[in-house]
Amino acid sequence: MMKILHVLNDIKHSGAELMLHSSYPSFKQKDVTFTALATGKTRGSFSSEFEAIGIRVVSMPLVKSLKLPFQFFPYYIRYYRFLKREKFNVVHIHRMYLYFWYAIVAKLAGVNVVVRTVHNVFRPGRLRYQQFYLSRKILSFLGVSFTSIGPSVQDHELKFFGNKTVRINNWYDPLKFYPLQPAESKGSIRKNLSIPPGALVIISVGSCLPQKNHNHIIAASANLALKYPQLFYLHLGDGPLCREEQEVIESLNLKSNSLFAGNVNNVRDYLICSDLYVMPSDYEGLSISLLESMACGLPAVGYDVPGVRDLIEHEINGYLIPQSVDALTTAIEDLILNKEKRFTFGEQSFKIVQRDYNMTTSVDQFITLYQSIKS
Repeated sequence: MMKILHVLNDIKHSGAELMLHSSYPSFKQKDVTFTALATGKTRGSFSSEFEAIGIRVVSMPLVKSLKLPFQFFPYYIRYYRFLKREKFNVVHIHRMYLYFWYAIVAKLAGVNVVVRTVHNVFRPGRLRYQQFYLSRKILSFLGVSFTSIGPSVQDHELKFFGNKTVRINNWYDPLKFYPLQPAESKGSIRKNLSIPPGALVIISVGSCLPQKNHNHIIAASANLALKYPQLFYLHLGDGPLCREEQEVIESLNLKSNSLFAGNVNNVRDYLICSDLYVMPSDYEGLSISLLESMACGLPAVGYDVPGVRDLIEHEINGYLIPQSVDALTTAIEDLILNKEKRFTFGEQSFKIVQRDYNMTTSVDQFITLYQSIKS
């Protein structure tokens, strides 16, 4: 049996956690078990979902005050003792910050296989860049392996930090996300969700954060509202800017043509009753929400930026466009007018995720990686 410790922050309903949750049955079939170490201030709202399928959750909060030496060392001594006691075969680190110390202590505790996955394309300031660069070099020298979640992250790590990573693509849960089936009625689903039956629905999913640029979708909707009154903007997710974005919608008289549904459990229902997925982010690692929309057979419009360009193939399954409201407006209008193109792009989206972002393939690649690393 292979025992893996996944080092996470708060265990939330987000990318890494969703993939670990969906793939655990496949790992377990191959005699691999997971323990999740929650190092945030809380265990996290998604920890109960882990435990429900048999993933053990251990809370070991790392608070900001641990930057003080007299608190820093006792924490890592506790972590060291935990590793020695549990005898994990693999420590897999997902934290962005302080991953260096989690990896160093794991090595000191005698863990043979230590892996750190890079999940995004952050560019730190000059001083932090030097720290990131040096930490990657030291850990690589000590035998820590780095993985990346998609082409953009792999390229960014190599070009920006000189860090060679093993790329194992993000995946989606095929049991939860798949296209509209013949036995399902789009109209009935819309009725249950209080979405107008004749609407042309554009959807976005994710936290309301500045880099997500939901205000661009709102502006594009305002540009098109008079000409296409059937246009309806649907958003799933919450975050710091959620209320502000809804206030902008109200100020533009778009409230009757919009719905902010918040965090929901039935994401697929909303996706399969929509017509077009929109992602105007400044950057992504490799978006799980975009993957899930493609798995549901949606065409996509997104800005030509890292992480988005990995998934949208221009004029194959959607449009990659410059970062501007005008370009976004034009792309949405083109797909409003061309139902056949929406259908063709949607079919291609489904084929792309099946081909390149298959959970079974990525699970096998991780097990191969764990087994190939020499102590």
